[in-house]
Parts: sequence; C-alpha cells; structure tokens
Amino acid sequence: SFYNTSYGVFFVVYPIMLLSLVPAFNRHVAKQFIFSASLNCVEMVIIIGYLSQWPVIMTLVVFALYVMRFRFMSKGPLFLFGSMGVVCQSVMLNFMSYPTTNWHTLLFSNIEASVMAVCLSALMNYLLPDVEPRKPPPLI
Repeated sequence: SFYNTSYGVFFVVYPIMLLSLVPAFNRHVAKQFIFSASLNCVEMVIIIGYLSQWPVIMTLVVFALYVMRFRFMSKGPLFLFGSMGVVCQSVMLNFMSYPTTNWHTLLFSNIEASVMAVCLSALMNYLLPDVEPRKPPPLI
C-alpha cells in the first residue's frame, strides 16, 4: 500500500520467502535472490514478448525452465535460486498473460521487491542475530 502498486504480491511473498527458506543470511543468498529476479525478468520478456505467437514452443520453453529450476532446488547450494525462479516465473507469467498489463511496472516491481527483501533480511539478521549458532540439517 505504501508504493500503491498493483503487484504487491512481490512485496509480500519475497520477504517471507527469504526469511523462511534461508537458515542463515549471507552474500551468497543475497546474490542468488537478486540474480534470480533479474534473470526472470529477462526470461519473461523473451517468453512473452517473442514466443507468445508460438504457444507450443512457449509452453515447451516454460516447461524446460521449470525443470531446470526444480533441478537447482534438488541440488542444494542453488535451492533459493530455483525456488525463487519458480515463484517469480509463475506469478509473472500469470500477470503478463493479460493484455492490459504494464510490463515496465511489473518488471520494476519484481526487481524492487527483490532488492527490498534482501535489504530487510540483512537488517533483520543484523538487528536480531541468532542467540546460538545454527546446527546444520541432518544428512539424508
């Protein structure tokens, strides 16, 4: 409501996602998060802007991107990159499918919400540090 944007979902979901999925905030996490948002913006422009006239090819490309993202999620170190890509891609594909959507506002809101989520997470981790060191998750 502060930004008066139609795409407030980014500003709600991204901080929650970043604070709940990441056990420890660091530079690697921040880079994954912002790079994923930026890459998704480029992908959406290509997919919707150029491939929308060929629905079968567009569907195959989107499917391949989802497969790639789920593969990143299963490998471990790039889990956040993959999960952020899945969330971002599904939301942006939905919004961009409407002919009245302003792409510039959508893309800018996505990047701005990502940067804001990273800044808020860094601030929260600085102001509210862990009382005791986190234990690594159990090996499967």
